[in-house]
Amino acid sequence: MQKAGLDQSGKSKTSSTSDVTLQSGSHASVSLSSKAQEISRFTEMAAASPELGSERVAALRSKIQNGSYQIDHDQLAADIMGQPGVGKA
Repeated sequence: MQKAGLDQSGKSKTSSTSDVTLQSGSHASVSLSSKAQEISRFTEMAAASPELGSERVAALRSKIQNGSYQIDHDQLAADIMGQPGVGKA
């Protein structure tokens, strides 16, 4: 990783703490590491995905608070193992 900046003379300098590159002159450019690009892509995907409805959240919260929420252990295990639907009857 490289961290860029300008030294006292205004020339580019880099250190090894980040993947950002800065070039001196009238225009600055930034290049992101592949990890930063991947994070950006996942952030965009999360922003585009549907949100869990507030009504469902309220219903689940109520069930948890009054002790009536029941965990389907078979479905939970199946979901953890990447086999959705296995525990459903």
